[in-house]
Amino acid sequence: LLSLRRLHALPSGAVLRSAAASPRAFAPFRCAVVAGAHPVVPARQHSSKDVTFKHQRDLPRLPIPKLDDTCNKYLELVSPLVSTKELDNTTEIVGWFKGREGQRLHQKLKELDEEAPASWLEGFWDSMYLEGRYPVPINSNPYFILADTPEVGESGAQISRASTLLHSTLKYVRHLRQRTLTPDQEGGKYLCMWQHRKLFGSARIPRETRDELVTNRHSRHVIVMRRNHMFSIDVMDKLDNIIDADELRSKLEAIVAQADAMPTKDEDGSAVGGVGQLTSEERDTWAEVRRDLM
Repeated sequence: LLSLRRLHALPSGAVLRSAAASPRAFAPFRCAVVAGAHPVVPARQHSSKDVTFKHQRDLPRLPIPKLDDTCNKYLELVSPLVSTKELDNTTEIVGWFKGREGQRLHQKLKELDEEAPASWLEGFWDSMYLEGRYPVPINSNPYFILADTPEVGESGAQISRASTLLHSTLKYVRHLRQRTLTPDQEGGKYLCMWQHRKLFGSARIPRETRDELVTNRHSRHVIVMRRNHMFSIDVMDKLDNIIDADELRSKLEAIVAQADAMPTKDEDGSAVGGVGQLTSEERDTWAEVRRDLM
C-alpha cells in the first residue's frame, strides 16, 4: 500500500515515500534461521544512556529441547487422539526416529543454535509467519478493540480520540528510537526488547512463496484512511520532535473534511480507492496484483 502511486495527500502534508525492496534469496533450512535472526545488540548500543537495550547481552539463550523430551511430549499429546493399536504403532515409529533420523536432526539443531546470533527458533518463526499463503486478516493480523470514551457519539469525538492516541504513540516511538524506553519485565526478569524495533515503520511486502518484512527506522509519517482514501502526514522531524497536538488534530479534521467531499464510487458503481481490500487476498495473489499496480 505504501508504494502505490495514486495516493491522496493533504496539501501541507509530505509526499508519501516508497521503497520497493527487492526479493531476497531464501534457503529453506540453513538461511531460515540465520537470515531471520538479529544480533543481540551491536556494541555501540551499550552506552550509559542506552536504557532500552542495556540488558540484551545478559539475557539467557533459548534452550534446545532434549530429543527424548520432545518425543515423549509428542506421544503424550497424540495418545488421546488415536486407538490403542495406533498408539502402539506410533510409539514404535517414535522409537525408531529417536535412534536414527532424530539424532541427525538434533545435531543439525545444535549447529543452527551455534550460528544464530539470538535464537535458533527465530528463523523458523519468521518462516512460519512470512511463508503462510493464507490471507492475513483473521488468520494472522492482530487487532484491538478499545473501550468507548464518555464522549462517544459526540461531534468530533472520533478525531479527538484518534489525535490523542496517535500523539501518545509518537511519544512511545520517540522513547524507543532514543533508547530511553524502560525494558519489559516478567516475574522480575528482563525480557528481550529487540523486536520492538519492528513495531513502527514496518511493512509486510507480498512476495510469491515468501513475503518480505521491511522496516524503515527513520520513518516520520503515518497513513490515515478515510472512506477508502489514504492520506500521508509527517508527524516527526529528523530530530524525532513530535508534531504539536493541536496541529495534528487540525490535520485529521482536514482529512475528514476532504475525504467526505470525495466520491466513494465511480460512474460504473465500482469502489474508488478501495486498494486496501486487495491486501486481504491470498498472499501470492496479492503479490501478483501489487506487482501489476507498481
